[in-house]
Amino acid sequence: MTTLITLIALSSSFSAPLNEKRLIELGDGSRSWMTQEQITKLTEKFHAQGKCGGFFDVTDHPEPAVQPHEALFNPALISSSFFERNLTQKTTVEKLLNQISDDQRMKNLETNVHKLSTLFPHRKHHTQEGKQAALWLEDQLRKLADGRPHIEIERFNHNWEQPSIITRIQGSEFPKEKVILGGHLDSIAGFFGKTAPGADDNASGISVLVETLRTLVQSDYRPKRTIEFIAYAGEERGLLGSQAIAARYKNQGQSVVAVMQFDMTMFEAQARQLTLITDHTDPGLNAFVQKLLKEYVKVSWSTSQCGYPCSDHASWTRNGYPSVFPFEAPFGKHNPNIHTTKDTLSKISLAHGLHFTKLGIAFAVELGSGQ
Repeated sequence: MTTLITLIALSSSFSAPLNEKRLIELGDGSRSWMTQEQITKLTEKFHAQGKCGGFFDVTDHPEPAVQPHEALFNPALISSSFFERNLTQKTTVEKLLNQISDDQRMKNLETNVHKLSTLFPHRKHHTQEGKQAALWLEDQLRKLADGRPHIEIERFNHNWEQPSIITRIQGSEFPKEKVILGGHLDSIAGFFGKTAPGADDNASGISVLVETLRTLVQSDYRPKRTIEFIAYAGEERGLLGSQAIAARYKNQGQSVVAVMQFDMTMFEAQARQLTLITDHTDPGLNAFVQKLLKEYVKVSWSTSQCGYPCSDHASWTRNGYPSVFPFEAPFGKHNPNIHTTKDTLSKISLAHGLHFTKLGIAFAVELGSGQ
C-alpha cells in the first residue's frame, strides 16, 4: 500500500519584494510602515536585548487581534477552559514514552539538529537555501509516513522562497477538530550574508517535532482528533508563515482545540527548568500543560513572560485559538548564542530537548484522544 501524500501548493497573500515597505506592529499595538533596512535594524535592536523576533509583520493581515470574548473556542470541544481537564490517556502515553530508550531518542534529536544546522546554515525565509531546507524536511517526513494512507503532507507555499510544511495525521472520529504542534524552520544571524546555523533557534524545535511525530507514526498511533505538525517559514521576520496559516484557519472556520509551539528547546540554563511563557498564551492551557509536566515529563518548571509576540504561538492567539509556549529557560536566561554564527550543536543539551519531546507526545495523545 502506498502512502497518501498530498502536496498542496497553497499561496498566502504576501508580496515580499525586499525594497517594499511593510506594516510592522509592536507588542504595544503600535504600527508603522518600515523599509527592509529599518526592519533589519529593529530586529537587531531586539536581538541585542536578548529577544527573538519582537514584532508582527501585519502587512497582509492588518485586522486587529481577536479579543478573548471573540475567540473561536468551541464549547463542545473545550468546555469553559482547560483548567478542569483531567489526564485520561496515561496507559497510552507511558507506552509511547517507553517504546524506545532515552539514549536512542537523543540520538534521533542530534541527527536532525546536526543536519539542519550544517547542511542548511542559511535558512533565511527569502533564500533558495531556506527553500531547500524546507524541501529536505518534507522529504524526511515523506519517508517517515510512507505506507500510511491516513497521513498527508501539505506544502503551504508563500510569496517568498521558503514554504511552510504541514504533516497531518487524520483523526479517526473527529477529523475536523485539530491539535497543532509547531516550530519555525528559518534561521537568522543578521538579515543578509551571515551564516545562521540556528541549532537551538530553531533546529532544536523542528527536531522535537520530528521525533514526536516519529514516535506516533512508528507505533501506528491513531488519534481520534486530527493532529498537525507544522514547520513554519519566516518566523524571524515577523511571524510571517504562522500568521498566514492561522489567519487562513480562522477565515475557514476551522476548529483548533489547542496549539503548542516549540522554539528553542535545548539550551539548559543554570536553573535547569522548562519554562512556560504566560503572555500571548492561554492560561487554562498553561495549567493543563503543567499537569502533563508533572505526570509524564517529571521535570521542574517555572513561568516567565517575553513581553511581546516572541514566537509563532502568538499568531494563533491573535486569531482566537488557545496556544501554549514551553521554553527552554526563564526568559532572559535563554541561549545567548542565538542569531549568531555560534548557535551550534556543541552549545546545546540534547537531554534538555528530550523533556520537550516527552511533553509533545503527551500533549498530542491527551488532546488527540477527543475526550
